Amino acid sequence: MKSLKLKVSGLHCPGCVSSVQKALLSTKGIKSAKVDIATDIATVEFIEGKVTADKLVSVVEKIGFEAKPLS
Repeated sequence: MKSLKLKVSGLHCPGCVSSVQKALLSTKGIKSAKVDIATDIATVEFIEGKVTADKLVSVVEKIGFEAKPLS
């Protein structure tokens, strides 16, 4: 299991948080996703080799938000 934090731009309300979490959790290989609206950070746990950081960014951007991995 691997963990990655994403900085997510464009979160304005609890509905935005829910949308991002739902999109991430619906992606194969993702075990958990928690989005914090106060910090704009999504913490994602996933199965290494099944999901990449680029895929996570793509999932978030596909629903209208900007995302970038934090190191």
